[in-house]
Amino acid sequence: MDEILWEHYRRYPQWEAEDLLKLLYQRHCGCGHFAPAKEAAQARLQQEWAATAADPSFPLWEPIGGGYARLHLAAAKAAGIPGELILRIFCASAMPAAEQNHRELEAALTCLQPEAMGISPERWQKCLKTWEEQGKPPVSHSQAYRDAYHPAYRVVTERFARWLPLLACVYAHMQASPKALLAIDGRCGSGKSDLAACLHTLFGAAVVHMDDFFLPIARKTPERLAQPGGNVDIERFCAEVADALRAGQTVRYRPYFCHTGVLGEAISLPDAALTVVEGAYSLHPQSGVPYTLRMFLSVPPQTQRQRILARNGEAQLQRFVQEWIPMEEAYFSAYGIASAADVCYDTQACRVISPYQV
Repeated sequence: MDEILWEHYRRYPQWEAEDLLKLLYQRHCGCGHFAPAKEAAQARLQQEWAATAADPSFPLWEPIGGGYARLHLAAAKAAGIPGELILRIFCASAMPAAEQNHRELEAALTCLQPEAMGISPERWQKCLKTWEEQGKPPVSHSQAYRDAYHPAYRVVTERFARWLPLLACVYAHMQASPKALLAIDGRCGSGKSDLAACLHTLFGAAVVHMDDFFLPIARKTPERLAQPGGNVDIERFCAEVADALRAGQTVRYRPYFCHTGVLGEAISLPDAALTVVEGAYSLHPQSGVPYTLRMFLSVPPQTQRQRILARNGEAQLQRFVQEWIPMEEAYFSAYGIASAADVCYDTQACRVISPYQV
């Protein structure tokens, strides 16, 4: 029995066979069958939202495996998460399940030991037989589960759930600012690019990547690299991005490719209600970008190394540890980047933190 199934059994000991089957169905098939159209999904959410009382005792979200999570409406309501944002996240998560997903579900069902989760084999087999006779449709919770736990949630992609406090922060900021300009600075491996990608998916954000402005090799002198933030081509960033943002003009820049050492074709940034500059050095004071919201993402050192190892491999991890991480830390310290941010976020704990905890 895997850790996620065990955690659900521990938290919901009165579940029955239908509830276990529902969890496995959602894990493998997601929520696409519940979102035939935005209008229908919105009407259903509005009805359930109105009937759900705010309750902070619920977890805001809990993983169910397969890259999905249950986002609890009672906890979201208590935390001030708007229903419109939940609808956006739900619709963005609702992808039709592929045939492969159903095959994986079938395989999971055949090797499951239900008695380890408080469900008799006889009850489990009866539940599966009924489900199969019905054509293997989406599963509903048992009445016992409903009576005991009052479930009201949406199945969403887990990566959205992990960013929920920051997504809510950006959403609220966008309601107040017709043209929002967001910086996402922070430690390597903290998820800056992933957060920017989520903002692009949910809000159509236009995104500038600071990785496109690494300093060319020919300019990496010891004197330059000794400067805080010297590893970024801040001069070209100012000329091609910051100046245009200050003037309210269209941003057009050429990305730098580290593996070839050349500049690519020019990119024109689309006009959008939200513009994001993501990456370490995005809050470099020399740029003077008039950000309307500043974020700093942090991650504990051990988790940072694990993520970099998984993403870049052992050889690149050593370069990060010996070269790039020390330069980033010198930049953060010299300019008080975390203290200057409006929001600091621990991406391992998925919670907002104070600058002194960074």
